[in-house]
Amino acid sequence: MRDDWIEFAGAQVPRYTSYPTAVDFGASIGAENVDGWLADMPDGAPLSVYVHIPFCRKLCWYCGCATSVPNGYDRIAAYFDVLLHEIDLWAERAGRGRLTHLHFGGGTPNALSPSDFTRLSRHLKQAFNVDPAHEFSVELDPRIMSDAMIEAMAASGVTRASLGIQTLSPVVQAAINRIQPKSGITRSVAHLRRAGIKALNADLMYGLPLQTVSDVEDAAQYCADIGIDRISVFGYAHVPWFAKHQKAINESDLPGLAERMRQAEAAERVLLAEGYEAIGFDHYARPGDGLAIAAEAGELRRNFQGYTDDTSPYLIGIGQTSISRFPEGYAQSHKGLLDWRASVLADELPITRGIALTADDRMRAYAIERLMCDLSVDLGEVAHQFGARPGVFDDALVPLKTLEARGLCRLEGRRVTVPADAKLLIRNVAATLDARLVQTRERHAIAG
Repeated sequence: MRDDWIEFAGAQVPRYTSYPTAVDFGASIGAENVDGWLADMPDGAPLSVYVHIPFCRKLCWYCGCATSVPNGYDRIAAYFDVLLHEIDLWAERAGRGRLTHLHFGGGTPNALSPSDFTRLSRHLKQAFNVDPAHEFSVELDPRIMSDAMIEAMAASGVTRASLGIQTLSPVVQAAINRIQPKSGITRSVAHLRRAGIKALNADLMYGLPLQTVSDVEDAAQYCADIGIDRISVFGYAHVPWFAKHQKAINESDLPGLAERMRQAEAAERVLLAEGYEAIGFDHYARPGDGLAIAAEAGELRRNFQGYTDDTSPYLIGIGQTSISRFPEGYAQSHKGLLDWRASVLADELPITRGIALTADDRMRAYAIERLMCDLSVDLGEVAHQFGARPGVFDDALVPLKTLEARGLCRLEGRRVTVPADAKLLIRNVAATLDARLVQTRERHAIAG
């Protein structure tokens, strides 16, 4: 990365896994709004379901997810019973939809016992109208992967597993409280494939404490060597004001902005050399993988899991803190366990906040998503498509021209294109289209 771009890597901007972003959600949206939105869902509409398991066996200090470490399995079991009831509440309202994508995330879904994983999968498939060709993906912590869990996943119809690898460096693993020998990952990958779960994803990270370019190269090469299909390479977001446990990380051990960018670029060099295709700005996929096919066809999408080939306009989030997406807006469940539990046991969807989309929101969400997915968007065409006045994006032209002068984008009429060598800073360019962005400290992670 050019030295004169490093300053942009330190800008605090959203990740744009949604627009408006979660910081704009408010209490004006509740269960009654979602009930109305679901009532308008057409019969047979493609539906995605995300199930949140907010528990881990051990807390990794880098983590920014909504999770906790239970003291024994009783707390997980109590959550599990309420979760099954919440599934029924959603299915009563959205059961006529056609479930095409099912995703378990966390936390750590394999913190569940194999028997509870089986029960949860069966309950969901009995509650919803499941498309026979649905994708069923699960996020996994390789450190606690058991043979029994792999067999339970296979028997439950899991089609894709996503492994949280992050880093293979013992030094970095110690600095983030995540000791994870390579041998255990290799064994789990082999067993998953033997069980018939052959579509594999992996998450890698850069910018971790004490991490080096060589560390990132080693992890990327390992993923290529074991044949991972999709790889995401995320920059560590140091947000200790939000994720309090990140205060355990020694900030003096964190790589500087220039080093972070070198690490991200190193991962891409390795993966492109191994035949992966770059997807957006931080994902990579083997040719023929669904993500690569979607990108080639211009059908790549972006949601709370990052880049995806899931095109459903309906995403139901089940479990504490989960976020749901509808054509009309976004809705988030209670963050507090007691509030979430009380709502569900009162037979109410546990919605506590969200946002209803305006016509301007929908237009800007589409423009930002296309830029993030395709590295290019014609703002004039977007305005015309959404029936807006031709100059609706004029507020973005001045900051875009400033970024163009620095080489971060190109303007051709109203088409905005981000060059491949500047794509790590694409969030800076997308932010110029964000009419809701408030530039304050401790609101978003840094861009690079």
